[in-house]
Amino acid sequence: MVSSFDPRADLAVQALAQGPSRAELELTGDRDRPDLDLLIRVHGRQDRVRRVPGDPTMPLGIDPERFAGAVEALFGPDDPAAPIGADDAWLAGERILIVTNHPAHYRIPLFNRMAERVQAAGGAFRVLFQSAGYARRAWMRPAPMTFDHRVLRVIGIRLSTARHPFVPLNLAAEVRRFRPSIIASGGFSPVVSGRLARQALRAGIPFGLWSGETPATARTRAAGRREARSGLAERATFGLAYGALSREYLRELNPGLPVAIVRNTTVPPVASGAPLEPGAGPHLLTVADLSTPGKGIETLIRALAEITDRPWTLTVAGGGRGLAALRAEAEALGGRVRFTGAVPSNRIGGLFAGADVYAFPSRVDVFGLVLVEAMAHGLPVLTGRRPGAVADLCHHDGNAMVIEDDSPEAWRDALAHLLDDAALRERIGAAGRRTIERRWTIEHSADAFLAGLRLGRLTGP
Repeated sequence: MVSSFDPRADLAVQALAQGPSRAELELTGDRDRPDLDLLIRVHGRQDRVRRVPGDPTMPLGIDPERFAGAVEALFGPDDPAAPIGADDAWLAGERILIVTNHPAHYRIPLFNRMAERVQAAGGAFRVLFQSAGYARRAWMRPAPMTFDHRVLRVIGIRLSTARHPFVPLNLAAEVRRFRPSIIASGGFSPVVSGRLARQALRAGIPFGLWSGETPATARTRAAGRREARSGLAERATFGLAYGALSREYLRELNPGLPVAIVRNTTVPPVASGAPLEPGAGPHLLTVADLSTPGKGIETLIRALAEITDRPWTLTVAGGGRGLAALRAEAEALGGRVRFTGAVPSNRIGGLFAGADVYAFPSRVDVFGLVLVEAMAHGLPVLTGRRPGAVADLCHHDGNAMVIEDDSPEAWRDALAHLLDDAALRERIGAAGRRTIERRWTIEHSADAFLAGLRLGRLTGP
């Protein structure tokens, strides 16, 4: 039961959208909440919500940082997957334009599925990419793109920071050529999203921000960006959030912005290629871009170095400038820690197939789609709290083990507990797989994304 006066009441609707078909929501109080009514409508849950008299000050009780627990509690052990609820009839005649950075392998299945549904309903769908690839991530091997797409002509601006932004030269022309009825842009770039917001305003069409940024990751950005991002969010007519925490950030920037959680996900990699030869004891796996500081692999190695009375092996998959230092960190452990270097995305499934535990000690991942992949493979996941995906996917001691402390000592204790208990590993791994299958597939993500676009259509100019 949720009070209609609660400013976070929309989180209850978002949880309902991810729950089983038998789940219901009771809204207490008589406050008019058209924003809730729209969310309920676009997710197709009208028959699952009742308004009842009650205390209008009743707290919601859903913590965005532990959103997964609220959703998991809606499912019984025998419940099927959450239903696909969006109505595609509204897509007839719509012309949907998505603008994003590059064709990452984890995005292509989502765009393929969205395009199928839009076209089947009589609409048009196009993606504009800012680049054809990402040189630093040559291990990305995208699947074939069956949707309409274009690659923009860009120039790079070299700054003192590690990231050099792209300025698209033909963005406005490509938008005019497609004649969209709704635009969604990934990220907060003023030369991309900012220009699109102005162009959408002039054309009188909805403009949406698609973001995975969370309040925690945003605090690590330059202070001056907050004002610029707030201005951009105020020009948006709707938001598309990776998960519950990115929804919090968009609402911080613009408290009145209607936001849909679009369930950031990917297709689990198939177990292609031969898995690594198992060593003694449980085999742990972690995957990371080692060019990015803060991935926490050194914490994992230091924690395991203190577990000398149990058998285990660890595989670290990933390359980058941090690899040499990690090799030196693990040298005293001999062959118990193995480094593969970068592994192509279409071959990573073999590593998942050969692992017993997935460890994710990152302190910097905005989301962390590798959690989706590991849970989909049925691996018991051991993770810190900081990655954005944890709030949406991981319920401690239910479908994952979540460590609140980043210290090697906390990781040592949690690892020892998991290594000692094979039944616990099996239970958590099976629960994690059910989580992905029941509410976090590409089909669920495409459905939620289209519901978010419909929200934009209903609330836009």
